Amino acid sequence: MTEIFQAGHYLSLTGIAQMLAAAAAAIAVSIGILYGFSRSRWKGSLKEARRPEDSWEYHMVSLVERFYELIFSSTFILLFAGVYFTIDYFGVGGAAREFWDKYNGIILL
Repeated sequence: MTEIFQAGHYLSLTGIAQMLAAAAAAIAVSIGILYGFSRSRWKGSLKEARRPEDSWEYHMVSLVERFYELIFSSTFILLFAGVYFTIDYFGVGGAAREFWDKYNGIILL
């Protein structure tokens, strides 16, 4: 069996569960850090604030939204890089290869 097809450890249920648990723990720690930062920086509560923008809850939600936007955008950057590498490495043959070599940048856009 070649190295390309030896990906069984990536597809095992225990490996997938461990990776999802590690990712969930990392996201929970990150949100905890954002929660602590927003709580310590902005005093008071939503009831005491004159405007919603003055409360720490508003800033907490804002930080978490920006964090998820960062995760979402970086995931798509990695996805496109992976698609490009996969198509370029494993390639296509014949006339499709010439087309890919000429227009690969436009296709991936």
